[in-house]
Amino acid sequence: MERFLNENPTLKTADLKELLYDKNTQNYTVCQGMPLISRLNQKSLKVVNNEMFQCKEITNTSIIVFNKEKELIIPIEKFNKIFMLAFCITTHKSQGISLNEAYCIYEFNKMNKRLRYVSLSRAINYENINLKLF
Repeated sequence: MERFLNENPTLKTADLKELLYDKNTQNYTVCQGMPLISRLNQKSLKVVNNEMFQCKEITNTSIIVFNKEKELIIPIEKFNKIFMLAFCITTHKSQGISLNEAYCIYEFNKMNKRLRYVSLSRAINYENINLKLF
């Protein structure tokens, strides 16, 4: 994340605070172009858990996110409840998504057959898969 921010110093950012009642959240900075993953089902927004998004724009009061199916405007104070950064996600979190960009699978040699299948089958093109065996 720090590298992304350093490479894009002119993009508007929003500093998000961890939720004191949720140990799975943390303080982080979000800016345009960052990958995001939804943390929960949000029926009113038609968002499902582990759905992938990208940050489109940040205003003074909201963060606009999008994916292939939709664009959402989320009030900044509610953002951390619904989304987290997705520079790195687990195999379990990747279930149900299709990736059309390069990605790495770390510790592939330590996975069982089911985890290997899930991690490999996310790719639309097998040339995008990079295995890291350590």
